[in-house]
Amino acid sequence: MDLAYQTVTSSVWERRKQLSARQRSAIGESGGDLIAYARVLNVRSNGFVEFLFSLGDPLLGVELILPKPAFDEFCHDNQVCFLSAEQALACDHDAAKWRFGEPGLVE
Repeated sequence: MDLAYQTVTSSVWERRKQLSARQRSAIGESGGDLIAYARVLNVRSNGFVEFLFSLGDPLLGVELILPKPAFDEFCHDNQVCFLSAEQALACDHDAAKWRFGEPGLVE
């Protein structure tokens, strides 16, 4: 497991510590798995933002598109953590291993 992926997964627990008592009770003790991640893929000239949104595991997400004001509100409401370039690269590398190589292949 590379350092960037370890950083992503360890940030789940750091983020969990920052939740309020009300938030922790609402999501339960397993709530650490519900950290929201966002990764901006493209900002279109018409003001729409294409992004990858995931819960719990930044390697598994959905691609969404929203106008910039709605994107900002979405991110605020979901208290997303934005992936760094290094973390995003680690996620891309892992996805490529599954798509083009052998799962679990370490290079």
